[in-house]
Amino acid sequence: MEIVNTILGSSIVIGLIGIVAKYYSDIRIDHLNRKKKVYDDLAQSLRVFLNDGSDEYKRSFLACNTSVWLWGSDKVLIQLSEFLAYIQDREKDSLDQSKIKSLFRKIIIEMRKDVGFANTKIIEEQIQLVNFHY
Repeated sequence: MEIVNTILGSSIVIGLIGIVAKYYSDIRIDHLNRKKKVYDDLAQSLRVFLNDGSDEYKRSFLACNTSVWLWGSDKVLIQLSEFLAYIQDREKDSLDQSKIKSLFRKIIIEMRKDVGFANTKIIEEQIQLVNFHY
């Protein structure tokens, strides 16, 4: 009887550990999915600073800027801060588009690392930004 009690007790403990582990795993997955959505929205909306100052991108950027400060990793937020500081510290006519693009690429790389590509080999120069000239 003692063996049965030990086995039952162990089974209950193992079952509880499994439930708790699944709960925390589900939370991590939910957070990662939410972060991916926020990063995708941010990447799209940052186009407002890359030669496209449309009202749509401005509204999009303002909408996701707060979310990224809630869900973004420290490294992403540091890169975003550098990007925004550069933009805000200069007059529109004195902005260097190559510098803006470089800072944008750094944000993209940090977002990639944060959502599961921690060992990415992609470097800044490999990220191609497309502008249509027609």
